[in-house]
Amino acid sequence: MFERVCPEIPDEWYTIGSHESDRIGFDNDLFHGHFTRKGNTLIIHYIYSTNPGQGNVQNLITELKLKGWDVVIVNPCEEMQHICNKFGFTGKFEEIGGYYRGKEVSCWRQR
Repeated sequence: MFERVCPEIPDEWYTIGSHESDRIGFDNDLFHGHFTRKGNTLIIHYIYSTNPGQGNVQNLITELKLKGWDVVIVNPCEEMQHICNKFGFTGKFEEIGGYYRGKEVSCWRQR
């Protein structure tokens, strides 16, 4: 049986600072960005730490993984690619339904 992480949060697009983002740890004081939820997958379209170099993004990804989320980082910048590599993420071009005008984009995740 499929167990849904945070069932109270519907599949949808969210900005940092929303009730839903706060619920899963995307704290407005620590991050800028937005993400999409699809099942137990969080597709992070854009994320930047408000305090770079403090480990906030790494801590967030660690917590999300511990809670059972499948994390996908879309088009990560060079600094974010470094973090992705630390987590064993690899990039692959994929289409994300409903986003990016049907074009394939670089999606980094654990394989």
